[in-house]
Amino acid sequence: MKNISNKFHKSIVSRLTAVVALLAMGCLTSFADNRLYIEPFMIAPGETQQVKIILDNDDPITSLQFELTFQDGIKYVDNSFAYDNETNRVTKNSHTPMFNLFPNGSYKCGLLSKSSTIASSAISGSRGSIMTIEVEADPTFTGSNEAILIKGIVGSNGTAEPAVAIKMADVAVAVSAQIGNATADSDEIVTRPNTSIQVGVALNNNIEIANFQAIVTLPEGVSPVEEGEKVTLSSRVSDNVSYSFEPISGETNKYLLLVESIVGDVIQGHEGTLFTLNLVADKVMEDVITISDFEVSNTSGISFDVKSDINVKIKTVTDPTGDGVWNINDVYAVLTSYESGIYESVCDVDGDGVININDIYAVIVKYNEAE
Repeated sequence: MKNISNKFHKSIVSRLTAVVALLAMGCLTSFADNRLYIEPFMIAPGETQQVKIILDNDDPITSLQFELTFQDGIKYVDNSFAYDNETNRVTKNSHTPMFNLFPNGSYKCGLLSKSSTIASSAISGSRGSIMTIEVEADPTFTGSNEAILIKGIVGSNGTAEPAVAIKMADVAVAVSAQIGNATADSDEIVTRPNTSIQVGVALNNNIEIANFQAIVTLPEGVSPVEEGEKVTLSSRVSDNVSYSFEPISGETNKYLLLVESIVGDVIQGHEGTLFTLNLVADKVMEDVITISDFEVSNTSGISFDVKSDINVKIKTVTDPTGDGVWNINDVYAVLTSYESGIYESVCDVDGDGVININDIYAVIVKYNEAE
């Protein structure tokens, strides 16, 4: 049953309200572990998504009511309160649903057992989703730790004698804006000291963006190139976009990369390399370059966080095998690269950008000197 009308017979609503009110006022209260909640989730601004209302109950629960409030840019999609046909813990034959809009903008929700037999009136199972709803995020949604509030959760165990009221804790549901994710073109770069290093970063974005920024943390011994562009912007970025890559005051080896459009041009496409850092290491080392605090903004100037931290391992070596010793293994490595025609920077001993006979001569010289 995908869509359930918001309008129910007054008698059904009255029955459920009366049942819960009676239990809340009198009878017994259970102290077992019973929870009604929605798992934290991500949603792209402007998109609609189905989410599950989950009930984990140690006690049998025959009827249930609770209040849902949507805020901070998350909206309920009308008539989307529905049975979860994947779990079938609640079905149209077992329970009657209630979903009514209150004047304060919240929704009164409930489930009332249809069974005439108390023993078979409880919600099926004890873990998992019982119902689903659809929510829509505003185009300006940037995330909220309290986007959905679930309050006034009261169930009843009608299988007990006398009946037991089951009160559950209020829940605040965190919802994150799913803007996209940033990744490095390569997780590891092996190079030589004082040789240019290119660290490419790709962005797969769900929304149109005009500007972006990130913090780049470089290990000791790695710095931006002194000559030429410190950052190369990809073809996704128009000529109307400029960048700055400057040290952060008071921070060691940290740089702020800021890319801004002069006239509000948007980044082209929704995937692929966005920029490349041009760096150089001045010593033999093995460490990590980190790109964090990635933030993008749209043409309206609204900023969104990209939940991605990028770590690129950087290793500089002087010998082809990277063990720090020039030996016969390095000679074999250069010969193999030369014969295969596959360029490997660590085998480019003379650093001219190609693997040829000169590299073989150079590695033999290094080998002989080490001997």
